[in-house]
Amino acid sequence: MAQNEQDKYCKHCGKQIHNTADLCPFCGKSTVSQSPTVKKVKTAQISQPKRRPPMKIIGLLVVVFLAGVLSGYFVAPKAQVETTTQMVITPTNGEESPTNATENWVTVRIFYGTEPTTTEKFHISKDVWRIKYSVEAENTHPGFAITVAPSGQIITYDQSGTEVSYVYDGPGDYYLDIWAAGLDSWTIEIQVQQ
Repeated sequence: MAQNEQDKYCKHCGKQIHNTADLCPFCGKSTVSQSPTVKKVKTAQISQPKRRPPMKIIGLLVVVFLAGVLSGYFVAPKAQVETTTQMVITPTNGEESPTNATENWVTVRIFYGTEPTTTEKFHISKDVWRIKYSVEAENTHPGFAITVAPSGQIITYDQSGTEVSYVYDGPGDYYLDIWAAGLDSWTIEIQVQQ
């Protein structure tokens, strides 16, 4: 734009505007200088109605969050932990076992809560161990998943009740990433054979 005597610059954004313009077409602010005798009058601001984000974006965010929780990228609050000082011996009650079903299982760690979380580390000294988990939910579509870390084994459960899952990863240090939705409570027992 060629500069001539009819052009001036906006005092707010610095863009070149026409000399007779009262408002800057770029930033929308007034270009008129106020004289010292003019009093400023407060004007009521009209609030714009809040726009709700589209459902597709909300759905995408929910999917990304759930994927992150299941893969362990989001760290939730620590689970409530109960370390058993006296060993609780529980029979397998005919549940399918990778070894002799008459052997007793000993609970070495208990985790419980209502929300998604990451547990603290625990040590397993046996080749085979199991996770006994109980879920209570009045919701007709509860969601519950356990990721055994660092092995990556995923255990999912979509109803109320108690189940057992065996882990064959051997001795080592482990922790659990727990995803829970629509639950009243969950309990996880880490058990080894006596």
